[in-house]
Amino acid sequence: MNKWVMGLFIIMFLVLLGVVIAYSEINSITIPAIPNVSFNNNSNSCVISSNVYKSMGFALYYTTKVNGKIFLTIDFMVTYPSTAFSGSYTTFNIIYNSGTAPICGTSASGINIGNSYKLLISSTSVAGITSKISDSVGINLSINTTYWFDISANVISSFSETWNYSNPQMSVIES
Repeated sequence: MNKWVMGLFIIMFLVLLGVVIAYSEINSITIPAIPNVSFNNNSNSCVISSNVYKSMGFALYYTTKVNGKIFLTIDFMVTYPSTAFSGSYTTFNIIYNSGTAPICGTSASGINIGNSYKLLISSTSVAGITSKISDSVGINLSINTTYWFDISANVISSFSETWNYSNPQMSVIES
């Protein structure tokens, strides 16, 4: 057999062998799990007037499935008091825990996560106006556990004002 033909045969063999090796390496890679995505909402509503943090009773539940690393966003509505006094405000933050979710107006017994926010009445012209609020946070939780998420809020005012928290929605991505 001619040296050139033999060389060409060896080159073709090595190329084919390289394709087989490359193919087997591609087949051995691990494809990451598809993230678990969840959406939860309800029409729960809670009216507060106390300067003590209270649960809003939103009862938004999520069960961890993949690895417990979640990113969640909670949206809800806040209605200013119908008689608004300048300088009054409400503060709120996300809370969570496992077990049974608290109901509206009970002591806020969850674990605080994320930031605390303040909605201030700067003018009486905001009386009765409803604002949409959104907050997002990442957290590591135990796997295969059901958690509730809620809003803890209070009112700081020298007057007898009531604020209405309502229509919660929660989106969760667990990767």
